[in-house]
Amino acid sequence: MERYTLDAVGVLRYAVGRLPETVVELFERAAAGDCVIQVPAIAVIEALYKFDKRDTVAGVELTRPATDVPDLVAREMPVTVVEHGIEDIRVLAGIIDAYTIHE
Repeated sequence: MERYTLDAVGVLRYAVGRLPETVVELFERAAAGDCVIQVPAIAVIEALYKFDKRDTVAGVELTRPATDVPDLVAREMPVTVVEHGIEDIRVLAGIIDAYTIHE
C-alpha cells in the first residue's frame, strides 16, 4: 500500500480547507483505505503551536483553539500519527501556554 507523509503545513492547510486538488484526492484515497497518510507527532505539535499563536495560513486566520488540534487530527483527518501517539499530543495541547517553541 502506498504511504505518504504529511507535514505541519499539510495539517494547517487541511484545517483551513486550502489543500491543492492533488492532496484532496490523496485524502479521499486515504479515507477509502486505498493509501496511508502518516503525520509525525512533531508536525502536529508544530501545527498546535501555530493555532495557539493564531497565525494565518493560506490567507485564512487560524481561529480554532489549539486544544482542538488533537481532535482535528484524530477524528477529522484520515491520517495516522507516527512516532508518538495522539495522547502525547493531547497532553502538550493542555500545557501549550507554559512554553515557547524554543523550549
